[in-house]
Amino acid sequence: MRNAECTQSLGNLVKNAMTTYHENVFNGPNGETPKLVNMTPHPIDFFDANGDIYLTIPSSGIARVIFHRNYVGKIDGIPVKETEYREVYGLPEPQPGVYYIVSMLVAVAVKGTRDDCLTVDATIRDDDGNSIGCRYLGKV
Repeated sequence: MRNAECTQSLGNLVKNAMTTYHENVFNGPNGETPKLVNMTPHPIDFFDANGDIYLTIPSSGIARVIFHRNYVGKIDGIPVKETEYREVYGLPEPQPGVYYIVSMLVAVAVKGTRDDCLTVDATIRDDDGNSIGCRYLGKV
């Protein structure tokens, strides 16, 4: 098998495995498609492999986290601080079949206490480096 064929076969294997995984994990009550709620301050565009937008999810509010940075020492004269996440606000209570798209900070702050928070992943950027969308969602 040539390299391109091997890569394509491996890609299909991974794609099929991930599709099966997501279908099994992310079903709503009674097996229906779950609802996605965008809790970031901007709409999120999802791009396909061809670079076309196939879905836009508008903002439904803003989830934020209050955090504090504690000084823990220095390395080579550079201060090192540890982030302590204190309170998440603006994030609705969990609902069956609903997943919330949140910032990475919020997702990290609620990790271990909630399993309904997702983040954007595989960010797509314009020529100036600005985020204009993503390819898929991620789970922390």
